[in-house]
Amino acid sequence: MAKEKLAVSSDRIYTIPLSKRRSKTPLNARAKRTVNDIKRLLEKRAKTDQVKVSPGLNALVWKRGISKPPAKVKVKVSVKDGVATARLPEEIVLEKKAGKKVPKSKIEELKEKADGMKSGKEAAKKDIREDAAKQEEKKSDKPSVQKDGSKKQDSAVTTSAEKPNKDESNSKA
Repeated sequence: MAKEKLAVSSDRIYTIPLSKRRSKTPLNARAKRTVNDIKRLLEKRAKTDQVKVSPGLNALVWKRGISKPPAKVKVKVSVKDGVATARLPEEIVLEKKAGKKVPKSKIEELKEKADGMKSGKEAAKKDIREDAAKQEEKKSDKPSVQKDGSKKQDSAVTTSAEKPNKDESNSKA
């Protein structure tokens, strides 16, 4: 009996040891080589020419920097239409369905918002000006109160009769 390939996607979990390959690689290329080793191994296991690595798995490999990738990685592989996709076992996959929109992630929303702004510095300056204007309005609306409970008059409103002259204060002393 000949084995038939199923068109249905199949998920398998592999634990890939990377420490032996890593020890023979120079420090400045270890994480990059690790990602390529994962792809090569999965090409053999999944029997496909195309292997895609998910952003979560890539982040795990690069988490500790270029010179210290993990010694082993647990990977969940799904093969669909001749393309093997490697991801972390706990990683959630959102599949696009025809006609339906997939909800955007926060990162995509922020990128679109940033593209709409002229520049980050101008927007930040504008926000600071608006905040300062609001605070000035709040200050002017509230009458200031002294410690004894009486209302304090603004310095701009005081009249000349309330202010003592320098000549009078010097003559009294």
